[in-house]
Amino acid sequence: MLIRSERAPLLPVERAWLVSLPIPPSAGGALDDARVYIPLRDEWLMALERETGDLAWTREIEANSAPLAHDGSVFVASRGAIRALDAATGEDLWTTPIGSAVIAPLVWDSGWLLAVAQGGTVVALRASDGREIWRRALGAPTTHPVVPGGPAALYPSLADGRLVALRLVDGT
Repeated sequence: MLIRSERAPLLPVERAWLVSLPIPPSAGGALDDARVYIPLRDEWLMALERETGDLAWTREIEANSAPLAHDGSVFVASRGAIRALDAATGEDLWTTPIGSAVIAPLVWDSGWLLAVAQGGTVVALRASDGREIWRRALGAPTTHPVVPGGPAALYPSLADGRLVALRLVDGT
């Protein structure tokens, strides 16, 4: 039995634009108020204007995980380092070596950039300039991003079944 409804759809959807990417994506993208940022295979990052889909910039850079866009910057985990790019131009703002691969999505919280490096080490950077604030080895790996818990805490979940509460200010 076919039931037919004369009501309007709940969410009318109209395609704003469509772009064919030159290379398949390597991970999920990120967006801010102005642009969409897509990491592509073969070590490229592409920025598209959010309203039109027009190309804003491309950048040759390893970005095999989703970038993070916040406060005019795009943060990218790349070859044992975290890099901040200017969201409008794609130009480098800063690069901070981490010493090993970042294995979970980056998280921004209260002006801090939080990363989980290989082996379960959490690293906190000042997002404005990339200065490392603290580093904490947790004794077990994780591939999950840390969960911010307000201005004072964050919570990484580990592969050994533990959930750890850390102070945002110093990692204790």
